[in-house]
Amino acid sequence: MSHWLVSNVPSWLLLLGLVVVVAGGALLLLFFVRHRFPQLEEGTHNDVTVFAFGFVGFMFAILVTFFSNSLWGQINDADAKARTEGATGLQLAGDLSAFDKADSDRIRQSLLEYERAAIVEWPEAASGRSFPEADNALARAYGAYRDVRPRDDIQTKSRDTSLSNLDNIRQARRERLLEAHVDVGPPWSLWVVILLTSGLVLGCTILYGVKQPAMHYAMVASVATLVATAVFLVLELSFPFTGEMATSPEPLREVVQVLSQPPA
Repeated sequence: MSHWLVSNVPSWLLLLGLVVVVAGGALLLLFFVRHRFPQLEEGTHNDVTVFAFGFVGFMFAILVTFFSNSLWGQINDADAKARTEGATGLQLAGDLSAFDKADSDRIRQSLLEYERAAIVEWPEAASGRSFPEADNALARAYGAYRDVRPRDDIQTKSRDTSLSNLDNIRQARRERLLEAHVDVGPPWSLWVVILLTSGLVLGCTILYGVKQPAMHYAMVASVATLVATAVFLVLELSFPFTGEMATSPEPLREVVQVLSQPPA
């Protein structure tokens, strides 16, 4: 469910929806509590509520910070792997000048086909689907390099180095696909913790005794908005290859741009 939301709902709409649902639900609950238990307005229990709110609020902040840092670390790791994949592709593009024109053109075309297939594969892999064309394009790139018949030691060394770099790209892609399939967001137990602490924070705010209704409603709305924003942040950071904050295939597009330029 969380992956579907991040994949299909624009981030601004998801944030707005969470704020409306959380804040609206909290305000409706506050309306019910103030009319059902008017004695709470007297505030005789406020000392206990303030203590509970301080402890629960502190724990909520710690948990959200911990989850956010952990999930952001996953995105940074995915970013680093994507940059490595792109940098290796640029290295392959730069080494094409060592080969004869016919070999260079054939290799360039095969690399272009692979990089374009890898870009198309990006959202497919993030959704748990396979894209066989990327595997086929990578196999054709290997074949293009193996078809080279070196004329001298420079071409032999360039071909061997390029094949090694192509192995690195294959490994980086394999790790990227594995990470996309494995990282399915926080487990249900962590969501239970987040939702439970969020409910406790809102509960303490609702039960706090305030005689002026406008002030109480404003306080609950503010805290509810903060809680909704924290849940939105955890949602957006949960998937390294999906959403506004996810890793981008921009390094692969840079390789495509370089390979698409006519050789000097």
